Amino acid sequence: MPKFYLVIILSFCVYISATAQQKMNKNSKLHYVGNFQIGLANGSAEKNEWALHVVNGMAYKNWFVGLGGGIDQYANKRSLPFYMALQKEFLHTKHRPFLYSNIGYNISWLKQGQKLVSLSSYKELNGWYYDIGVGYKYIFFSNTALGISAGYSLKQQGEQYTANGSFPPPSQNFPEKYEYTFRRMLIKFNYWF
Repeated sequence: MPKFYLVIILSFCVYISATAQQKMNKNSKLHYVGNFQIGLANGSAEKNEWALHVVNGMAYKNWFVGLGGGIDQYANKRSLPFYMALQKEFLHTKHRPFLYSNIGYNISWLKQGQKLVSLSSYKELNGWYYDIGVGYKYIFFSNTALGISAGYSLKQQGEQYTANGSFPPPSQNFPEKYEYTFRRMLIKFNYWF
């Protein structure tokens, strides 16, 4: 079922990106903004992991509101965060510091090798996602900018299974549910269009 929602949300993001490419009146204060992000996450896991996100939305003056989603690999647990994004810029120059906040839902999307067990009663669990931080944006064309951002991110996911037959052996007391809360620092390289 989560894969069905993923297809719907990704189709919506592609549709918004394709239809929003029409040029708006240059005097219009309300305009479309797209943002592609490549990130590195570092937390209690033993190595840095990556994230790819796309955010589409509308900007008005110094404010931006949009919908975002992506692929997030961390601590050998892949997931798909989908969220509402809010951003506030502080200057009207080519150099723009900003604050941002993303909050939404994290859908677990584990590869077969990332799962704890391979049982027919296995189920992936979803949870909350948020990311808050600061950034810097440099505008080099009227609709194009590059930047970097750093923040604190949290994502939740889990795994649940019911043992059937002789696995696990009755002498062992295995928990049936694992819940993960990943807290990490996230550095993202941004491209706005």
